[in-house]
Amino acid sequence: MGTTEQVVTPLAVAVAEAARLVGVSRSALYDLVSRGELPTARIGRRRVVLLEDLRAWLRAQREGA
Repeated sequence: MGTTEQVVTPLAVAVAEAARLVGVSRSALYDLVSRGELPTARIGRRRVVLLEDLRAWLRAQREGA
């Protein structure tokens, strides 16, 4: 019998990873966060971006263009 691997999609990613996924610099993404355009969550000292928020922000950019 073969092994089955489960693919787990993350719920949130670090700001640097979110920037990479979108194709912008980390500082550009932090600017969006500081202006309140992209919500983040804090887990301890770490700031993360929920992928659902990132997708919603991207959809809004497309609709606003």
